[in-house]
Amino acid sequence: MKRSGHIEVVQVAFDPAVLDRLAPPGRTIPVTFFGSILRRSRFHLNRDRILTRLVSDIPIEIYSPSLDPPLREYAKSAVSAALFLVTRTMRALGILEGAARRSTLVRKAALIASAPRMPVNRRLRPYLQPAVFGLKMYQTERESALVLNIHADSSPDYASNVRLFEATGAGSCLLTDWRKNIGELFEPEREIVTYRSPEECLEKARWLLEHPRERLEIAGAGQARVLKDHTFVERAPVLDDILRRALSA
Repeated sequence: MKRSGHIEVVQVAFDPAVLDRLAPPGRTIPVTFFGSILRRSRFHLNRDRILTRLVSDIPIEIYSPSLDPPLREYAKSAVSAALFLVTRTMRALGILEGAARRSTLVRKAALIASAPRMPVNRRLRPYLQPAVFGLKMYQTERESALVLNIHADSSPDYASNVRLFEATGAGSCLLTDWRKNIGELFEPEREIVTYRSPEECLEKARWLLEHPRERLEIAGAGQARVLKDHTFVERAPVLDDILRRALSA
């Protein structure tokens, strides 16, 4: 919410009522990731890169709507690839600048900085599962030893997505990418675990899988923090205060 040039932030939250509708874990999935993997600039290129680094070294299940992208995504990739090749050839021949001045299409095509990627990374496909939502998603999180969180490329500085609270609220140990405000939400390395690179992510995931007692302690501390500070009951007064100040300004 933006007011007089000032941005107010209300974080998403967890609903504890979800816990009453979940069954005890029926199995243990070593590591899970939930989310889209759109292989385009400003979407999920970092997510794609980290997951590609992990899949060959740790057992991981990726629940994603990107498992079966619509045909239009393949068409977009094919068109973008053709435009990239054409503009690269025109640049090599020294005719791109003139053509870009005369054609809006050429001008836009010239902005494609690298060869477009296919919608599904072939190295990730064997680990992709159909997306799950609602109670099934929460149940899967509850049955996960680790839930991996990777923010979208559009959020490079601040922790802000709902997975932070869903996974911890369900009782799983959260392994998330470090952001400058993460300490305002959780105590790193006690309530959640953070990483700053794919290599550190892999190292910490292995350690947590090999140390179940410490992992469960972190999961319990994370869930306790969520139930104390990150429920919708806690968010409601924050939103109420913002709205009252905005209406009275």
